[in-house]
Amino acid sequence: WLHCNVCLRLPREETDVPFFFTSCGHVLCGKCSNREHVGKCRVCGLSSTLLQIDRNMRSDVQIFFRDPKDLVKRYVDNVIAVLDFQNGHRSRLNKAQLEQERRTAKLIGFSRADLNSRTEERKKLAAQMDALREEADKLRHRCQQLETLIYEYEIKSYERIGAPKISKRSPSVSPAGSDDLHYRSLQDFSFPSSDISNTKYRSKGSEMKRRSELFELASSPLVNESTEQSSAMTGSILTTPSILGVKNSPHSERMHRSNAYEDYLRQ
Repeated sequence: WLHCNVCLRLPREETDVPFFFTSCGHVLCGKCSNREHVGKCRVCGLSSTLLQIDRNMRSDVQIFFRDPKDLVKRYVDNVIAVLDFQNGHRSRLNKAQLEQERRTAKLIGFSRADLNSRTEERKKLAAQMDALREEADKLRHRCQQLETLIYEYEIKSYERIGAPKISKRSPSVSPAGSDDLHYRSLQDFSFPSSDISNTKYRSKGSEMKRRSELFELASSPLVNESTEQSSAMTGSILTTPSILGVKNSPHSERMHRSNAYEDYLRQ
């Protein structure tokens, strides 16, 4: 396909006629290019420059004289290389994103499980707190009932021995303002032994002594030794637990000795 655009000469190996490529895109042989109109193209008449066609031409000019198949193959190879390069990075990015999504889903699952466990634990703790509050209310109510029963029992006991009645004391509230009630001890209802005796007992010394001995005998198993000695030997305060023995004696023995003392008073 290569020929001189003026004389139609074809390039041959046996001839040394060079061919030139003009800047306007025409091909001239060496003979046609050395004639008149130097600096102008003999085909189109425009001013142009000449470039000899050989292996030393610039790459951007050589591409016009190469086989299209080679160009196609070269470009296909380049396209394949570009596609492989881009696909490799694309697949790497997709793989990294999938791994991140997997880790994120795993963390979300752990977080949900932890949240559910914490919620269940909180519900259990709330249920335990409710149960403890209910039990505390029951115990507080039971303490009030026992306080009332003890007070009634003390009143009856004082009425039996002829002692002056005591006033019931209400439970005190803690200084901190909480709901916990601090109930008074039975010792708050104590009274001096001198108050038990009246004018009739003082006039009858021997009778009072005999009754005191019987009273000590009736209450001795219901208290400890230290309380018994301090109550019998001295004129200190006799407390209600020391007299009645509510905490340290069975109910049957206490009732038996109380009935014995009541029978003695009736005589």
